[in-house]
Amino acid sequence: PGALSPPPKPAEPPTAALVFSQTPLPVPIAVIPPPGFEPEGDALPLCIALHGGGEDRSSLAESVPMFEEMWSAGLLPPMVLVSASTGPLSWYAGPWEDFIADELPEFMATRFRTRTDAAGIVLTGVSMGGMGALRITFTEPDLFGAVAVHPA
Repeated sequence: PGALSPPPKPAEPPTAALVFSQTPLPVPIAVIPPPGFEPEGDALPLCIALHGGGEDRSSLAESVPMFEEMWSAGLLPPMVLVSASTGPLSWYAGPWEDFIADELPEFMATRFRTRTDAAGIVLTGVSMGGMGALRITFTEPDLFGAVAVHPA
Protein backbone atom coordinates (compact mmCIF):
# COMPACT_ATOMS: atom_id res chain seq x y z
CA PRO A 1 0.00 0.00 0.00
CA GLY A 2 0.99 3.62 -0.49
CA ALA A 3 2.75 5.59 2.20
CA LEU A 4 1.03 8.46 3.91
CA SER A 5 2.16 11.85 2.73
CA PRO A 6 3.19 14.41 5.32
CA PRO A 7 0.72 17.26 5.77
CA PRO A 8 1.38 20.18 3.45
CA LYS A 9 3.70 22.77 4.89
CA PRO A 10 2.01 26.15 5.33
CA ALA A 11 3.11 28.86 2.97
CA GLU A 12 5.89 31.04 4.32
CA PRO A 13 4.71 34.58 4.94
CA PRO A 14 6.40 37.35 2.99
CA THR A 15 9.41 38.80 4.73
CA ALA A 16 11.29 42.02 4.25
CA ALA A 17 13.90 44.13 5.97
CA LEU A 18 12.83 47.67 6.73
CA VAL A 19 15.46 50.37 7.00
CA PHE A 20 14.80 52.19 10.27
CA SER A 21 16.24 55.66 10.66
CA GLN A 22 17.46 54.97 14.21
CA THR A 23 19.20 51.60 13.80
CA PRO A 24 22.37 50.72 11.88
CA LEU A 25 20.87 47.54 10.38
CA PRO A 26 17.55 46.94 8.62
CA VAL A 27 14.75 45.54 10.80
CA PRO A 28 13.43 42.14 9.61
CA ILE A 29 9.65 41.83 9.41
CA ALA A 30 7.15 39.04 8.65
CA VAL A 31 3.88 39.84 6.92
CA ILE A 32 0.74 37.72 6.67
CA PRO A 33 -1.67 39.00 4.02
CA PRO A 34 -5.23 37.62 3.87
CA PRO A 35 -6.27 35.09 1.21
CA GLY A 36 -6.72 36.70 -2.19
CA PHE A 37 -4.68 39.74 -1.20
CA GLU A 38 -4.15 42.15 -4.09
CA PRO A 39 -1.68 45.01 -3.43
CA GLU A 40 -3.53 47.26 -5.85
CA GLY A 41 -6.94 46.59 -4.23
CA ASP A 42 -8.69 48.54 -1.49
CA ALA A 43 -6.58 49.43 1.53
CA LEU A 44 -6.95 46.84 4.28
CA PRO A 45 -6.74 47.19 8.06
CA LEU A 46 -3.30 46.63 9.60
CA CYS A 47 -2.61 44.53 12.68
CA ILE A 48 0.83 45.12 14.20
CA ALA A 49 1.79 42.17 16.41
CA LEU A 50 4.55 42.83 18.95
CA HIS A 51 6.48 39.71 19.95
CA GLY A 52 7.39 38.72 23.49
CA GLY A 53 10.83 38.77 25.10
CA GLY A 54 13.30 36.35 23.58
CA GLU A 55 11.17 36.03 20.44
CA ASP A 56 11.17 37.65 17.02
CA ARG A 57 9.02 37.96 13.90
CA SER A 58 8.93 34.17 13.56
CA SER A 59 6.33 33.98 16.35
CA LEU A 60 3.87 35.59 13.92
CA ALA A 61 5.10 33.54 10.96
CA GLU A 62 4.44 30.32 12.90
CA SER A 63 0.81 31.40 13.34
CA VAL A 64 -0.03 31.36 9.62
CA PRO A 65 -2.19 28.18 9.87
CA MET A 66 -4.24 29.69 12.71
CA PHE A 67 -4.94 32.90 10.79
CA GLU A 68 -5.76 30.98 7.60
CA GLU A 69 -8.26 28.87 9.55
CA MET A 70 -9.88 31.95 11.11
CA TRP A 71 -10.15 33.65 7.70
CA SER A 72 -11.66 30.56 6.05
CA ALA A 73 -14.20 30.22 8.90
CA GLY A 74 -15.15 33.89 8.60
CA LEU A 75 -13.98 34.61 12.15
CA LEU A 76 -11.41 37.22 11.15
CA PRO A 77 -12.04 40.03 8.66
CA PRO A 78 -9.46 40.56 5.91
CA MET A 79 -6.45 42.42 7.26
CA VAL A 80 -2.68 42.44 6.89
CA LEU A 81 -0.64 41.30 9.90
CA VAL A 82 2.96 42.33 10.51
CA SER A 83 5.59 41.63 13.15
CA ALA A 84 9.08 43.11 13.37
CA SER A 85 12.16 41.59 14.97
CA THR A 86 13.05 44.43 17.32
CA GLY A 87 15.40 42.45 19.55
CA PRO A 88 14.79 39.91 22.29
CA LEU A 89 14.65 42.55 25.03
CA SER A 90 13.77 45.77 23.22
CA TRP A 91 10.70 46.39 25.41
CA TYR A 92 9.48 48.54 22.48
CA ALA A 93 10.87 51.56 24.30
CA GLY A 94 12.78 54.60 23.10
CA PRO A 95 13.33 54.58 19.35
CA TRP A 96 11.28 51.39 18.97
CA GLU A 97 8.18 53.36 19.96
CA ASP A 98 8.77 55.65 16.96
CA PHE A 99 9.35 52.65 14.71
CA ILE A 100 6.09 50.95 15.72
CA ALA A 101 3.99 54.13 15.81
CA ASP A 102 5.32 55.84 12.67
CA GLU A 103 7.76 54.11 10.37
CA LEU A 104 6.25 50.60 10.32
CA PRO A 105 2.69 51.74 9.50
CA GLU A 106 4.02 54.07 6.78
CA PHE A 107 6.07 51.25 5.24
CA MET A 108 3.11 48.87 5.33
CA ALA A 109 0.80 51.43 3.72
CA THR A 110 3.28 51.95 0.90
CA ARG A 111 4.30 48.33 0.34
CA PHE A 112 1.12 46.43 1.27
CA ARG A 113 -1.57 49.11 0.84
CA THR A 114 -2.79 49.07 4.44
CA ARG A 115 -4.92 51.73 6.03
CA THR A 116 -3.29 54.66 7.82
CA ASP A 117 -6.28 55.97 9.79
CA ALA A 118 -6.55 55.06 13.47
CA ALA A 119 -9.69 52.97 12.92
CA GLY A 120 -7.69 50.85 10.46
CA ILE A 121 -4.70 50.03 12.69
CA VAL A 122 -4.73 47.55 15.58
CA LEU A 123 -1.77 47.08 17.92
CA THR A 124 -1.37 43.73 19.72
CA GLY A 125 1.31 42.20 21.88
CA VAL A 126 2.21 39.21 24.01
CA SER A 127 4.14 39.59 27.27
CA MET A 128 6.91 42.12 26.54
CA GLY A 129 5.01 43.00 23.37
CA GLY A 130 1.86 43.57 25.42
CA MET A 131 3.71 46.01 27.64
CA GLY A 132 5.01 47.76 24.52
CA ALA A 133 1.56 47.84 22.93
CA LEU A 134 0.09 49.49 26.02
CA ARG A 135 2.95 51.96 26.38
CA ILE A 136 2.81 53.00 22.73
CA THR A 137 -0.98 53.29 22.74
CA PHE A 138 -0.98 55.39 25.93
CA THR A 139 1.72 57.62 24.41
CA GLU A 140 0.01 57.89 21.00
CA PRO A 141 -3.71 57.26 21.69
CA ASP A 142 -4.88 58.78 18.40
CA LEU A 143 -2.84 56.40 16.19
CA PHE A 144 -4.59 53.09 16.91
CA GLY A 145 -8.23 52.04 16.76
CA ALA A 146 -7.73 49.19 19.20
CA VAL A 147 -5.10 47.56 21.38
CA ALA A 148 -5.08 43.95 22.60
CA VAL A 149 -2.56 42.38 24.95
CA HIS A 150 -1.93 38.94 26.37
CA PRO A 151 0.32 38.20 29.35
CA ALA A 152 2.87 35.43 29.06
